[in-house]
Amino acid sequence: MASPDCLAAIVLLLDTSASVSDRLYVAQRDGTASAFETSQVTRAIEEQGAVAAMVMEFAFVALVRLEWTLLRDRADATRFAARFRALQRSDRTGNTAVGHAVASAMRELSFAPCAPQARLIDISTDGIETTPRLPAAKAREAALAEDVTINAILFPPPRGDMTEAEAAAGLAEAEAWLRSHVATGFVRVATEEEGFALAFQRKAVTELTAIRRREARGVDAGQAYATSPRLPRLGSFAPGRLSPRPVVSTPPR
Repeated sequence: MASPDCLAAIVLLLDTSASVSDRLYVAQRDGTASAFETSQVTRAIEEQGAVAAMVMEFAFVALVRLEWTLLRDRADATRFAARFRALQRSDRTGNTAVGHAVASAMRELSFAPCAPQARLIDISTDGIETTPRLPAAKAREAALAEDVTINAILFPPPRGDMTEAEAAAGLAEAEAWLRSHVATGFVRVATEEEGFALAFQRKAVTELTAIRRREARGVDAGQAYATSPRLPRLGSFAPGRLSPRPVVSTPPR
């Protein structure tokens, strides 16, 4: 049986590496979940078509936390948000393997429960890749080749003993790295934990609105957000060569 059509398939990638505090993990989780409860997003789903969404967390490895869910209306989106918010952190150790996480998300997109007009990877992270299991730039090139849009939100890592100027410089460096090595769409920066939910909400609305505008103009799928320049080809890439698919489930709290 053919899969139903849908507006978009979205993999939500949350950073759980050692540098991410529990408070910032909650900001990622709850901020992302809250996007699916906004009137802008639920209205877009009901008026423009279903959205398929799933959740993964990553550090050294990428783990599936919520399997694919097809969101057709406000009730579906609200239930998804509640399940999302009930997740407990899967890991708080390890380095940040961004490239491997993106490659894992690419593989999951091939199992989406619908035929999407756009395929998206949303990644939230606090910095630059520290473990290049698969270089992020190589995963980005594969996403470009497959017309997969990668949008990112960057939040500040622990400041530690850094001065304000040093922390700002580090954040700017991480943003530049995300733009050149990860994102095929846009990068946004959330500098305050309290503003993360709003930052993701606006990001999700922008994505759905961009798809609607693209349809009106007759632009090919996958090209609505490709604002970053293409990188030189970095060799072959096969998502199927990744390790077996890990899934971690936690009961509601």
